[in-house]
Amino acid sequence: MSAEFFLDTNILVYRYSDQDEQKRVVAANLMESKNAAISVQVLNEFCNTARRKFPENFARIEATLFEIQNLLTVYSLGPKDTHKAVQISQRYGFSYYDSLILAAAENHQCKVVFSEDMQHEMILDSGLKTFNPFAI
Repeated sequence: MSAEFFLDTNILVYRYSDQDEQKRVVAANLMESKNAAISVQVLNEFCNTARRKFPENFARIEATLFEIQNLLTVYSLGPKDTHKAVQISQRYGFSYYDSLILAAAENHQCKVVFSEDMQHEMILDSGLKTFNPFAI
């Protein structure tokens, strides 16, 4: 079964940060909805960001990764995602790595990608929509 929506790395970062309580609550609600997915890329980006932003909590990162994997569907990436990401990047001008997130979401039939970094309420030709959950 496919998840309905896909989360960008920044959603996970806000969930585990205490720097913005309002964003943390929104991110937690998205993650705990039981209908969200990420790719292994997002998991890796989260780990990298957490290590840089919260070095004093590095010992907790592995436990947090397990928690994330228990909350969310985690999709692997393959050649199909890579080729689709190139097409998305060329078509819309997104960075390659943002395009890879969009490609993974498309290839797994997600309807929405939640991200603070992508254009709010953009609809791709496939029907996939980008949405900034902090814009409301």
